[in-house]
Amino acid sequence: MEEPQHHTSTRVTIDYSVPLWGVLSVLGVGILALFGMYFTGLQTQEAVKDLQILVKSGNTSVNLLDREVNLLKFRVDTIDAAVKNLEAKK
Repeated sequence: MEEPQHHTSTRVTIDYSVPLWGVLSVLGVGILALFGMYFTGLQTQEAVKDLQILVKSGNTSVNLLDREVNLLKFRVDTIDAAVKNLEAKK
């Protein structure tokens, strides 16, 4: 029988190089993500501006309606007082 041969000087080398296509792919995805975030931020900024305008006009409308309600309450109170005066004179 023959004896098996033993390899005593086996060297394992690890290659840490990164393929160029991998680096370019990651950079491309990163650039696309940055563009997406930039344009999404612009759209969000425009939406916030529109909402601010709507809120300001809504506040103006609420203030106007509040004034109208207060005026109507004053008129009703005035008429109620006048009716009570007429009833008291009878």
